[in-house]
Amino acid sequence: MLLRGSRLRGRSSDRPRTAGAPPLPPAEAWAEYEHRKARLREQYAAAPAGSPVRLAKATSNLFRTRQTSTRTTRLDVDGLDRVLSVNPSAHTADVGGMTTYEQLVDATLAHGLMPLVV
Repeated sequence: MLLRGSRLRGRSSDRPRTAGAPPLPPAEAWAEYEHRKARLREQYAAAPAGSPVRLAKATSNLFRTRQTSTRTTRLDVDGLDRVLSVNPSAHTADVGGMTTYEQLVDATLAHGLMPLVV
């Protein structure tokens, strides 16, 4: 994800802390991410061939009713919602796939950066 390096008004500490996974030291965050990613791959590999697969997450951006199926494989994406690292000099951030925009902004504002696009 590319970030813009312009200075922003206000400090990130002025913003309330968002819900989600608490920050981990970088090495621990990457190790946890790799563990969760491996677990997700195992779940996907164990899904019956031809069965529907969905992400097991608390929220959705879909505005339609889904039919429930007992044969649907739900993949646990818990723990893939962290900002893993921010590189202020390269204006980049590594984040898990379930990281919210709010979590990303909170992490990048601390470095005087903000995501360029959503």
